[in-house]
Amino acid sequence: MSTRLKDNDLGNIIRQKLDNIEFKYNHNDWLKLENNLPKHAPVSDFISTRYGHLIILASSIAIIAFVAFYFFSRNNENQSFNNKLLQNNSGNNVAVVSPQNNNVLIQNDESISNKKVNQNIFHPGSKAIINAPKPVINNELFLSDNQATIIQDDQASHIAIQPVTNSLKVPKAEFYANLTEGCEPMMVRFYPVQKSDTIFYLWHFGDSEISTDQAPVHKYSTNGNFTVSLTVKYFKSNKKSTVEKPDYIFVKQSPDADFDFGNSNNVYSFRSDKNSLNTNKWMISDILFSSEPTTDYTFTSNGIFNISHITCQVNGCCDTVSKAINVKVHHNIIMPKAFSPNGDGKNDYFGPVGEKLEDLVIVLNIYNKAGILVYSKGDYPVTWDGRITGSNQPAQPGIYVWKLIITDKYGNIDSQMGSVTILP
Repeated sequence: MSTRLKDNDLGNIIRQKLDNIEFKYNHNDWLKLENNLPKHAPVSDFISTRYGHLIILASSIAIIAFVAFYFFSRNNENQSFNNKLLQNNSGNNVAVVSPQNNNVLIQNDESISNKKVNQNIFHPGSKAIINAPKPVINNELFLSDNQATIIQDDQASHIAIQPVTNSLKVPKAEFYANLTEGCEPMMVRFYPVQKSDTIFYLWHFGDSEISTDQAPVHKYSTNGNFTVSLTVKYFKSNKKSTVEKPDYIFVKQSPDADFDFGNSNNVYSFRSDKNSLNTNKWMISDILFSSEPTTDYTFTSNGIFNISHITCQVNGCCDTVSKAINVKVHHNIIMPKAFSPNGDGKNDYFGPVGEKLEDLVIVLNIYNKAGILVYSKGDYPVTWDGRITGSNQPAQPGIYVWKLIITDKYGNIDSQMGSVTILP
């Protein structure tokens, strides 16, 4: 069977529970607390009064006036700042203030010498863009396209230099070379007028070769006229500048100093088949021995000699070539092939035949088929009568081997060998 709880029963239960609480609710206590609070009119009541409206209106007008005065003063200050001019001792204007960012633009070729920048004119931290060819600030030389900063100190503001990093700046595309005319091959070093690690350089040398070095060295291997160009830009900028110098490099043609030579009885002939208008110089170990296109030279000693040929054209270009020659002095001596030492007075002796044999020291040695020395003589005249040394017996007919050892007056030693036949 279900039990229904009536409304009056629920109220009795709640009232009973509240009566069991230690601090019972008393509405009189709340009234007493409210009467003891300070008596102040609410803000809404104050605003609704006549004086409240006047005070709020006066405060609003004061705030608006202060804000307008502040911006008006700043604008006048900036305008006055924009119109200020720096002057040097001669009174010429040398700097004007840019309307943007309180920048000072140095825009002519005058100089600022020992000039303190008045802090009433320039604000510390503002920038001065130096755009003059060579302005001087505080006795320091500033190159063009530099930037100066206004710095505050105890007495006044002054200008300090800083590099320009403005991406709108374009470096100057101008250059020069240490040599513009010469002979092939020609080495040329190029220099940009404006040097900086923040600049990108692109060189075109006119012979299909390029370089990105700041000051490159280039070799011209062929003759002709060459147009050189330089393109520059800052790495963080898209703006670039280019200068081109037509026919800036002139390379003149150089001759070819090649030569050939031949030898005949220690006489060497040197020949150059180049242009007859060229001048020639022949050198042996740096000693000049001829200035003719073709020349001869007689060597008197053995050794390796360095022969140099220098030829020059009418345009002033020269070329040199050197060749090493191994010289062996050979004496032109004739030896007979056979003789008949039978005492008939015809062809009875065997020995060297030639000119000026008396100027030579000659040793003649004769060997039989067994390699045994059968004859030797070193006094002039050097001849063999067909007899065996020591026995004075005639050698048997047949083939014998001879050897000559020759020493000339220069100390050169030469040796020659051959065979001779003794006829019956």
